This record gives sequence, C-alpha cells and structure tokens, in this order.
Amino acid sequence: MDITKRQPAILFLDRNSFDFFVSGAANALRFQFSENVIASLEIANMEALENQVKLFVEQNSIPPCNITMVLSPNVVFEKDFEETVPLEQKEEEMEKFWDSIPFDDINSKSIKVSNSDRVIVVNNNLCAGVKTAFDKIGFSIQMIVPYEALGADLWNITYLDPQNSREILKRVDSFKQYSFELLEEEKTIKNPQTSKDLLPPKKSQKARLYIMAGVFIFLIVVLAILLIKR
Repeated sequence: MDITKRQPAILFLDRNSFDFFVSGAANALRFQFSENVIASLEIANMEALENQVKLFVEQNSIPPCNITMVLSPNVVFEKDFEETVPLEQKEEEMEKFWDSIPFDDINSKSIKVSNSDRVIVVNNNLCAGVKTAFDKIGFSIQMIVPYEALGADLWNITYLDPQNSREILKRVDSFKQYSFELLEEEKTIKNPQTSKDLLPPKKSQKARLYIMAGVFIFLIVVLAILLIKR
C-alpha cells in the first residue's frame, strides 16, 4: 500500500503500556508491557518486544498505519531554564541535568514554555526499540513527540479515548516542531538564547573513562602495597 494512503494513528507511550488509536476506529486499544520485555524504561528483550507487538497487531487486525508516537510525562525527564539565566550558567546546569539521567543513550529536545526553555530528555533505547518493532511489520512511525505537543488542554491525559484521540489527530500537522530526531547519529538542542547547538554528552563514553580511571588507580594502589611489603 502507498504509505501516503495509510490511515493515521496515535500511539501514546506510557511507562508500562501504550494506547493505540487508528483514525476511524470506535475505541483505542491498550498494550501492556511485560516485565521481561521492558522494565524501568529500558528494553530488556528486543526480540520478545517485536514478537508481542506483531501479535498485538495481528490479534486486533490493524492494517499498516502512519503513526505519531506521543510520550507521556511518565517516560520523559524535564527541566525548565529561565531565559534570563546567563549562557554559561545555563550550559553548566544543562550538563548537570544530562548527567542526572540514568541512561547511556539519551535524546533531547528544547521547547519554549512561557518564559522558559524546557529541555526534555528521553531514553533513546526505549523509543527507538518501539519504533523498530513497528517498522519490522510494515508500519511507519513518522514522529515521536513529547506530550507538550498536544496543547495545554491535553497535557493531563493519561490514556487515549475516542474523543481525545480524534482531537490529537486533528492537530498532528502542528507537531513537527516538537519531534525528536531519533535516527540521527548526533542529536542536538537548539538553544534559543544564542542559536547555538548544544550536544548532549555521550554518557556511555564518559562511563568508560570513569571505569578505566578507577581501574588505573586500583592498580597503582596494589603496586604501592606490594612495594611497601617488600
């Protein structure tokens, strides 16, 4: 089927489940993650996730759709930075915020909220994994956006129902500015204060450096003890 002729759909990703609504459907569908597949926002078994998503689609006879994935407040990490904060202080605070995220592979997005720049971080492993599971069965996740994209009147939703799903589908064309760029090797935040691209730290590399430094110090201590004993 021509991808442009597919029905649009909404996937509302929560911490332990996702809701799925296809344009024209009577109701939204709920998919519950099992603990051996996803735990603490990490994919524990990618193959099992792919199999379960495929089974979910087959059991509900869902045809391939063009999906917009919306991230609930429960799967993102957020921090607001006032516009009046000096650039150097803001960059320092952003570094601390990124370092506080308990994942190695993170993706960030910056949006305007009132008089602040809100930085939103997501575990890339989780979002990319769900996207891959749907890609493999012929679906297309075209955008992944935080809940803020929905509009303030829908920020507090905790699940999809026919009414809010239809309203979200009406607004999809306005979501592009909020979409995460999950497929790029480097993900950047556009800092509105200076138009400077801020690159999130590659936490996995930093972790390896800390481990190597720890091992080096340990070996020095052992060598010193051996020399003293001699």
